[in-house]
Amino acid sequence: GECFASILSRAFAPLNKMLTLAQHLCCPQGMFLAMKGLFPETELAELSPDFVVTKIISLKIPHLNEKRHLVCIKLKI
Repeated sequence: GECFASILSRAFAPLNKMLTLAQHLCCPQGMFLAMKGLFPETELAELSPDFVVTKIISLKIPHLNEKRHLVCIKLKI
């Protein structure tokens, strides 16, 4: 079947659940991009060993004084 190079998620589910539900959509070398508010420390600690976080980017949103993060995750190969 068809797969996608990247899967973007915002306000969908905790990281483990999002990865489990979307894993079949992502190409083997693809990237999961999860938009989160506060730094998702607990969700990262609970992440399945099948996945690896490649980068976490702190985002600055114009006119919004709230914390936002983009978590970049790949399937561990």
